[in-house]
Amino acid sequence: MQKIVVILFSIIPTLSYADPFYADNEKEQEQVANTETNQDTKKQWEMPACLKDKNTEPVYLAIPFNDLKFIGVLQQQNTFTALFSDKENRITSLKENQLILDDAIQIENINLKKVDYIDWKNSNNCIQPSRITIRM
Repeated sequence: MQKIVVILFSIIPTLSYADPFYADNEKEQEQVANTETNQDTKKQWEMPACLKDKNTEPVYLAIPFNDLKFIGVLQQQNTFTALFSDKENRITSLKENQLILDDAIQIENINLKKVDYIDWKNSNNCIQPSRITIRM
């Protein structure tokens, strides 16, 4: 019985350090947390205040919007989808009221002849945003 107690007491202290997420240094944890917080707040500040009231769907693209080439429009009943191609011929589809977060571009209107979008990064104010039209 005494041997079992001695064995248990010798094993228990080693188990307390078996946590795989245990950081050797608390300063490392604080630095990582501060870096993540700063990146999140930076993204929030880049987002225009005008868009908070709008009903937009966020979209993340792997490449910048300026590197995309407008190649066509799909129509399904009353819904239009704009098709874009990149340099590697990968097709990206965008719909109305979608917001490309990295470039702060909002797809405003799509029809069979053109795509209208708002470039929020280059807009001076919310009343008169920078509207751009891409035609076929």
